[in-house]
Amino acid sequence: GLILWPGSKRSVKDGAEAKRICDEARAGGARSVGVFVSECAAEVVAVCEAAGADLAQLHGDGARAALPELLSARERGEHQLGLVYVVSAREDGSVVTEMPSDEQAAQLEYLLVDGVNPGSGESFDWDAFEPPRAASLTRGGWLLAGGLAPSNVATAASSARPDGVDVASGTADDSGVRKDHEKVRAFVDNARAAVAA
Repeated sequence: GLILWPGSKRSVKDGAEAKRICDEARAGGARSVGVFVSECAAEVVAVCEAAGADLAQLHGDGARAALPELLSARERGEHQLGLVYVVSAREDGSVVTEMPSDEQAAQLEYLLVDGVNPGSGESFDWDAFEPPRAASLTRGGWLLAGGLAPSNVATAASSARPDGVDVASGTADDSGVRKDHEKVRAFVDNARAAVAA
């Protein structure tokens, strides 16, 4: 995933660099995800198309508000982006973000559940968490984020039983910006071990 919202310290601000990352992901058999916070539908589509991103992750209120227009534009054939709708859960596992309608959820690739302060490394109670109804309606299920790291991803995946996991700060190097390759490798290995168990 690439953070394409310019307000983040992890943002990929150079369009050529974003395209290179998306191209490398595709060459490796992965889909690329552009992360947005406050952009309107037209901005989300334009940035994803320029970068070659396959999915758009709607992480903030502004980007989530663009969901109806993104779905309508896709239905009209104006783009083919997969859409990931992000909701936040409090420490006790209760969801605090407005959910998409059932009709909208059925058109999403995933519902992603993050902590209340995305990107902060804060988690929530995975044992108490119950995936919202919308998670069962999406094409791919739901993804868990929020405070995940190599040291806890296996426990989180075993407790919450998501269809996938998402990580940012938990695999960052000391700068908090770049990825630490050893942490990424350990995260993937531990997540796979949890699925295999």
